[in-house]
Amino acid sequence: MFNAAMGRQERGLILVVMAWSNGTVTIPITFRWLFHKALVGENYKTKSKIAKEILIKYKNKIPFKYLLIDGHYSTIYFMRFLVDQSIHFVAKFPVNRSITTKDGEKNQLRDHSHLKLLRNRRSKRTKAIFNGMELYISAHKRKKRNGEFAFTYIVSNICLQAKEYLQRYEQRWKIEIMFRTMKQSLGLQHCQARSIMRQEAHLYAVFFSYGFLQNEKSNQDLKNSEGAIRALEKLKLEESFQRIIRFGANFDHVA
Repeated sequence: MFNAAMGRQERGLILVVMAWSNGTVTIPITFRWLFHKALVGENYKTKSKIAKEILIKYKNKIPFKYLLIDGHYSTIYFMRFLVDQSIHFVAKFPVNRSITTKDGEKNQLRDHSHLKLLRNRRSKRTKAIFNGMELYISAHKRKKRNGEFAFTYIVSNICLQAKEYLQRYEQRWKIEIMFRTMKQSLGLQHCQARSIMRQEAHLYAVFFSYGFLQNEKSNQDLKNSEGAIRALEKLKLEESFQRIIRFGANFDHVA
């Protein structure tokens, strides 16, 4: 796999993860492995196809208002599925995508006149056609610490005010916080097992642990999962085990 932070190839496993959040509590739901095409040949599945399979399985089991997806999943294949299924979504959109507005102008997002942010304007929305789909595209300008401006483009099938698209997409940061805690405090990356089944058991145990911390955070009105960890460390070991057992009773099976 390619480690974007280090800029090099490394040995590792890649996951496609679904999580649910209400803005306060975030729960990891499930994951699927993403294998390199050279390893699985004809059985290879793209991220978008895996995401579609996960969503088909869970979309009627878990109530949600809209789906937040990063730019890796804003593909024609996946977005067409979401549009056909009338699933509301908000996604980051690559700047080189070409859209056509009702006046006939076809251009890439960064060059399209309907998305130009002039003077002090920070956001703008337009309705456009992308590969036969009628979607809302919004452009957003933010000032970075060095004084320069960064531009972000959002695609959605929900009609909102321009600035609301970025506000909704930023809610996706909850899953990044989830990954940070699972890596730093719950040992997400520390399983040395060579068996894929044992790796899966380890990951589901980490998911369960994060869900437990979210439950503790909510029950005790704590600020974050790290606060829940500190609170649990102050308890006697037996009391901590009892809380875990009570939480686990909500499930038919625990990894």
